[in-house]
Amino acid sequence: MAQITSFTLTNVNNGAHYLFMSELLARALADESVSKNCKEFLDAFQKALSEEDACTRISPKSLATDKILEADRLRDKMYMNYKKAVSCYEGFPEESLANAAKILNQHIKDYDIDVKDQLDQESGKLVNFIQDLETTYKDKVELLCATPFVAHLKSANETVLEYTNARTDERSAKTARAMKLARAACDKAYRNLITNVNARMYLEGEAPYESFASYVNTLIAQYKQNVLGKHKSKSEDAPKVDTEEKGS
Repeated sequence: MAQITSFTLTNVNNGAHYLFMSELLARALADESVSKNCKEFLDAFQKALSEEDACTRISPKSLATDKILEADRLRDKMYMNYKKAVSCYEGFPEESLANAAKILNQHIKDYDIDVKDQLDQESGKLVNFIQDLETTYKDKVELLCATPFVAHLKSANETVLEYTNARTDERSAKTARAMKLARAACDKAYRNLITNVNARMYLEGEAPYESFASYVNTLIAQYKQNVLGKHKSKSEDAPKVDTEEKGS
């Protein structure tokens, strides 16, 4: 008796997993016998796949966001104040101060930092900018008594870097965990649907479900060859539905 073969997508990437499931769902919804007689299992499968799809758009607000905004405002303020401090000495009657201001002002122009730049872009520029002020131009910064501005600018920029990295790690972990759980739920709902279809083929006859079963088996064969490769285990060739519930 024809049955839908066993298949598991544990080791494929998220894109391939979602594509397989969405193609199968579309066919199941379009099949009159499956959509009518297996509605409960099909609805559960559709819901699970929707939740998997939603996981690709997870973007929760991190607790680090407020810290980032606060530090970003401070570093912008310190940067602007530093620029003003330097500009105040341009044209100053004391030549050494005026020359220091001229050099530092050119350094500011060379980096062309805009506090409205994208967050990470500004952070990267400031790292090198501050490093210059602490080494190459340290004597000129000290001459203009601008060292406190540089110190606070550096501290604020380091805080932004610290919390942006923490936020990225946090979001990455949350997204990965959510996707793993969503895939596991989708796999389970898929297996329940296929089990129900196979059972109905056994009890009610193959004819109403033959077209759907043939499509699914063809789809599985294509994925085994093109996505998983040609190496198949004995369990994959068995005509029973896999009961493994792990997701990747």
